[in-house]
Amino acid sequence: KLILLKTGCKIVLSTTWRLNENAKQILLHTFKTKLDINIDDIVIGQTRDLKYKNKHRSYEIYDYLKRNEYRFNVISWCALDDLSLNKFDQFSSKLMNGHFVKTNPKIGISPQNALSAVDILNAYDYQQNPYLHQRASYYS
Repeated sequence: KLILLKTGCKIVLSTTWRLNENAKQILLHTFKTKLDINIDDIVIGQTRDLKYKNKHRSYEIYDYLKRNEYRFNVISWCALDDLSLNKFDQFSSKLMNGHFVKTNPKIGISPQNALSAVDILNAYDYQQNPYLHQRASYYS
């Protein structure tokens, strides 16, 4: 919830859970009850499953960004995953550079992961007003 509150970001599902309707509903229900958020306002979509084209999750994220660039003015984005999305190949390494936070599969998103995601998502704001970054660094 910290990430949502500090950035005003939206969520696009790229998790494997999105591929199974029951699992997806459990995930969305968890967002709603544990995070106390209106998922209809926050979760704006999901990536396509491109495994049948031999594409990995990094490429699915790229595909979503390209297919929806006309719908959203994306200033910054961040992928949080317990898979090493930056290590599939050279493409994923370049794509994820500065946009990826690796989480622990046993504990999920740690407080440090959340702060890293906030920094990535607010990087544009920090560039526009360096004082914001100094202040954010002070509080972290």
